[in-house]
Amino acid sequence: MRGSGRKKVYGVGRPKRLRLLHEHILRRMRKGWTLGEIADDLGCTRAQLQYWRESDPAFNAQCLDALEHGTDIMEGEARRRAVDGVQEPVFYKGEVCGEVTRYSDKLLQFMLTVRRYKSAGQLPPPAAVTPPIESTPREVAELERMTDAELAALYSEALEKAAAAKR
Repeated sequence: MRGSGRKKVYGVGRPKRLRLLHEHILRRMRKGWTLGEIADDLGCTRAQLQYWRESDPAFNAQCLDALEHGTDIMEGEARRRAVDGVQEPVFYKGEVCGEVTRYSDKLLQFMLTVRRYKSAGQLPPPAAVTPPIESTPREVAELERMTDAELAALYSEALEKAAAAKR
């Protein structure tokens, strides 16, 4: 097979070690690991990972698919935190006395913005995904009392104002 000019595939002419290395990398990408974390785990550099991807189109295609899967996992977790909330302990005199559910309105706002543009096949303008200025406790309390319909109307109104300001 040597020098035949034929493309090698896993199991034929490709060392088992390289195949195992690629599987290791792909497994971590599917779990949402960053390239830096994978490089640290392997004891190599991000540049080396990039070189491996660029030098093997089949492996690069698998990496793109694995990265998409990992992004889906992170998106699901972000949605859970924004919509379902996260339980945080409440302390009184140094002792845990209960729990409170914290929701991330900013995370939900960001996800809605990106989703809106993504569904239209566009990238959001940088200003649309820039985190807003910190909300005051009063503003946060007002947002927490709003229903989903009221939040959606508020969001639509903010988008309309932003569009009008650009004109």
